[in-house]
Amino acid sequence: MSTVQGFLPYIISAAIAAGTVYFFANKKSDVLDAKVYKKFKLAEKIVISHNTAIYRFALPRKDAVLGLPIGQHVSVMAEINGKQISRSYTPTSSNDDRGHFDLLVKSYPSGNISRLFSELKIGDELSVRGPKGNFIYTPNMCRAIGMIAGGTGITPMLQVKRFFF
Repeated sequence: MSTVQGFLPYIISAAIAAGTVYFFANKKSDVLDAKVYKKFKLAEKIVISHNTAIYRFALPRKDAVLGLPIGQHVSVMAEINGKQISRSYTPTSSNDDRGHFDLLVKSYPSGNISRLFSELKIGDELSVRGPKGNFIYTPNMCRAIGMIAGGTGITPMLQVKRFFF
């Protein structure tokens, strides 16, 4: 019996294991759905100022990532006074962050969804769907990018900055 034949079961096992790891590591995220709202629990609230906070929502699994492409955002929906209201937000967390995603929100007294955010307690759920948006960045799409933003409008810029820098 040749040496290679003796190691063949180990080589096949290693190839199967490597293939399995590759498959699951590169599997598209099943966390978000572009058509169906899914509920996510508020895990943490980090107060930035009297009317601005980072809201950290738990993903279904500790190893899960949001899976949001660069240039995309999520839609947050709530029923307020019997009407379904939705607003778009760009997470400030990256796909390197596992088990959670973050939304930076400035709350306004007259805002529907932003006011709802300010009233959330740890463990409360929020309905989210995505990805959403018409722009999807592809590598080498452009040579340079210019960005101007202010206030919480900076969040889409943070997503792009993290990707490039």
